[in-house]
Amino acid sequence: MNDTTRMVGGALGVAVLGSVLASSYGSAIEPALQGMPPQAAEAAGDSIAGASAVAAQLGPGGHDLLDAARSAFVDGMGDAMPVGIAASLVGVLLVLRFLPARGREEAPSAGSSRPRCAVGKPGPDEGGTSTRGRTDAHAGDGSESRSGP
Repeated sequence: MNDTTRMVGGALGVAVLGSVLASSYGSAIEPALQGMPPQAAEAAGDSIAGASAVAAQLGPGGHDLLDAARSAFVDGMGDAMPVGIAASLVGVLLVLRFLPARGREEAPSAGSSRPRCAVGKPGPDEGGTSTRGRTDAHAGDGSESRSGP
């Protein structure tokens, strides 16, 4: 479920930010497309890659189009970034509000001075086994391991 949520969230984020970028790019590049043949104007207005291809076909006159496309792309990124930042902040607030804290240890019970594991299992002095300080050079192959203090 976690992977699915992450993938759907990523796809929605790309879609939303891409839509904001594309809309802003299209609006900003439009003045530079005036007087161009319709097919070239459509290609340049769709993406910066299209504008680069059209500018290359125009030769030296394409530098102005390429500069306008670069500027329009940066403007689009400038419009998309606040949307992404706002979505990230909303995500942080939701996490802080609804996800439980982790890593809390249980306090020792009143009758015991021995530490207990966080999940309530017996500690090393209560019949449990401890792996603290253990170093396995070759885990699972039957070779020797040494235990620390």
